[in-house]
Amino acid sequence: MPLYNQEPSIKDALNSILMQETNYKYELIISDDASTDGSLKIAKEYQAKYPDIIKILVQEVGDIATYFYNFILKEKK
Repeated sequence: MPLYNQEPSIKDALNSILMQETNYKYELIISDDASTDGSLKIAKEYQAKYPDIIKILVQEVGDIATYFYNFILKEKK
């Protein structure tokens, strides 16, 4: 899940994913692209509640979309 300055909507997005009922385990990878609002803080709060599901990757400096995509794939388990 790409994340950049989505503080107003990140809780709704995460809740909609986490409330889904599945018959399999899944991992949610949140990749923050140097957000400057409270998005990352909220994502980390959710990660603390769901450590087996949520993994957060943080880019310290905003970057282009292709690199961002490759960054996520490289870090995927």
